[in-house]
Order: sequence, then C-alpha cells, then structure tokens
Amino acid sequence: LYQQRPTVADGVLFRRENIQRYEPKDLPEKLRFYAASDHALGLKQRNDPSCFGKAGVDQQDNLWFTELFWERVPTNRAVEQMLSMGTGSNAPLIWWAEKGHISQSIGPFLYQRMRETGLYMNIREMTPIGRGDAESSAKMQRAQSIAARVAVGKVYFPKGHIWDRAIEEMLAFPNGVHDDFVD
Repeated sequence: LYQQRPTVADGVLFRRENIQRYEPKDLPEKLRFYAASDHALGLKQRNDPSCFGKAGVDQQDNLWFTELFWERVPTNRAVEQMLSMGTGSNAPLIWWAEKGHISQSIGPFLYQRMRETGLYMNIREMTPIGRGDAESSAKMQRAQSIAARVAVGKVYFPKGHIWDRAIEEMLAFPNGVHDDFVD
C-alpha cells in the first residue's frame, strides 16, 4: 500500500511460483504460432495501450510467448505492427482479435495495407463473453484457461523487461489498474 500498488505480491489468479521463464536459446524449433490482440479503441480505453502478443505451441502442448507489442499507438502504426508480427517465417496460423475492433475500426485500413504490401494474415474476430457491469467478472472467467495452463507449468515467458511488466500485470489481476496483457 505504501508503494501505491495495493495488490497481493504473489498474485491471486496467477501465482509467481508458477511463472516459467526462458532464454531465447531455449526456444524450441518446431512451433505452431498464434497471435492475439487487445486494441484500445473504446472511449473508456482512450488512454490504454494496445497489446499484441504472439506465441508458439510446441509438440508437448507448451505455450511459448515470443513477441509482445504493448503501446499507445494510432491506427496506422497498429496496422503496421500487426503486419510485422503477423507475417514472415513465424507467421501465426490465426490472429484473434475482439469482434468490432477489426471489422468496425481498423479493418478497412488493415485489409488495404495487406493488399498493398502482399502480406496477408488469417484474422478471426471473436466476441468476448460478458459486457457492462459484469465485464470485470467476465475477464476473470476468460482468464481461467490461461491461468490453469500457467499453474501447471505449460506457459513460458521470455526473459526481458517488457515480459517482467506483463508478469507483474498478471500477478496484479484482477485487482490491478490495468489488464491489457491479461485481456
């Protein structure tokens, strides 16, 4: 409380002792990549950063986070970052985004840039469960499956400053100020 961080040090939904870290040299070679994004587009989210993450799944069903983009950016920069993360040798098989963020907001610009650059991604829009007053509990519900994977040691995070920040947000969830990475 004195440090202005009134959350449990070891986490509620995510526990510090369950967090697995890795060095880049330890990343398995054969991974199936996936990506997801939380775009800060709503009026309530005006000051929130957008968060784009990419992870690979190995043959033992372990999830290895590999890339994270987490900034407040205008639409054009968000689109360019998505194209950068979503293409190339480790292109995700699917990129998940919240329904409406793509089709009703950045989608037209994103699809135009795909045509212009010849870089294409398989984007799936998902409707998140829960809205309005129950949104906080809905976010808790959505986080249950990844929390369970983390708890049994099936999720690996690279070592590095941005990942330290992501882990601290996870440990503070659902009582922390932000939930961009968890969401």
